[in-house]
Amino acid sequence: MNIVEAYKKFNSQLIVLVSGYSGTHKSKIAKFIGKIFNLKCISLKQFYYPNYDTSITITSGENNNITLIDYDDIYQSVDWKKLNEYVKENNNIVICGFGFPSELITFKTDFHIYLKINKQKLFENMDEYIKKREIKDRENAKLIFNKITFNHNEKLMKDGKIDKFVNLNELSFEETKKSIFEYLIFMIDKWLNENKK
Repeated sequence: MNIVEAYKKFNSQLIVLVSGYSGTHKSKIAKFIGKIFNLKCISLKQFYYPNYDTSITITSGENNNITLIDYDDIYQSVDWKKLNEYVKENNNIVICGFGFPSELITFKTDFHIYLKINKQKLFENMDEYIKKREIKDRENAKLIFNKITFNHNEKLMKDGKIDKFVNLNELSFEETKKSIFEYLIFMIDKWLNENKK
């Protein structure tokens, strides 16, 4: 039995949360963690209310309003009851999402990793995404980020219990994976040493 298997056995679970902005590659990181640690990998997006339609309007220049569904308000757009029930039945899991407010999750989290990125690097990542999908309005995407997404993220950072901040501004994708892997192994090993029976 390796240390991850031992942790799962003696702790009765391994639940890892990965959060951050869209464009931080959190789903790729979550899949990496899932594969390495043999955890089921899911996304918070799977738990959006199917008929959620709360919209928000922002102004872009003279007489130009943008109206969109505010999925970034995960306090309202996510069915937290359904997520909590799902995790109760699947306790070896990694979940990626925009954020995880402590007051809305009823399960005990083992590790919550936040992928930190500055706006410049995030916009570079967004540009790649926009080009790949041939999205025409790059400036509106940035406006939405500045007026809506950024504010939601600030609240989520205060409302979530984050164990580890990983600075993507200083690390390549491979270095990010290595840093997260080393952190999780260190913390798992530490827990096992502190909880030897």
